[in-house]
Amino acid sequence: MKYDGLKAGIFIDNDNLIYGQDREGLDYSAIIKFVEDLGMIVIRANTYMAVDEDREYKDAKYRQEQRKHRSDIRNAGFRVFEKPLKKYQQEDGTVYAKGNVDLELAVDALLQTDNLDYVLLGSGDGDFCRVVSALQHKGKKVEAFAFDNISTELSQGVDAFYRPDGEHGHKINGFLKRNQAALKQPTKTEKKEKPSKPVREIALLRLAPGERIRALVS
Repeated sequence: MKYDGLKAGIFIDNDNLIYGQDREGLDYSAIIKFVEDLGMIVIRANTYMAVDEDREYKDAKYRQEQRKHRSDIRNAGFRVFEKPLKKYQQEDGTVYAKGNVDLELAVDALLQTDNLDYVLLGSGDGDFCRVVSALQHKGKKVEAFAFDNISTELSQGVDAFYRPDGEHGHKINGFLKRNQAALKQPTKTEKKEKPSKPVREIALLRLAPGERIRALVS
């Protein structure tokens, strides 16, 4: 379907989309190209992500990698909104890490409403259903894409939904970068090791020895 001449806004919940993905992250250039190929003019392109400031301060290599990652996203045409990852420690010593950017994304999308005809939401989070409804009531066409953990209410509430396998929506390709390190053939030693459970990278913390961690993501 073509939407020639419409003014488009892209709002990406980065951490929601890369959670559990065996990939290096999103191909932001491909996302903009996808919208432009539909015939639209991208007026606003925002991405929202939690940032582990404590880890970046202590780990120079990690800090360099993350700064380059955010710079690459900006070079692709996106504005990056960063929210510090907060840590909470309970009485038993368990440390929780939480970085939720839903509110920031929702507010910005609604503030931009008058300047846009079309919104592409990058998230599978059902918390955005009310935002989608509000945008549609203002006459905006709202579409969304995600990969896993997709809210049925959200996928049915938008005007069109995209996912790689095309299940319950339209098929998309090329939005995720392949992680070459993850794709290499495992060694004999690696084959014997029990694979670790995927976790959301942004919520991982390298804590001091002896500290325990539980990641809370939404």
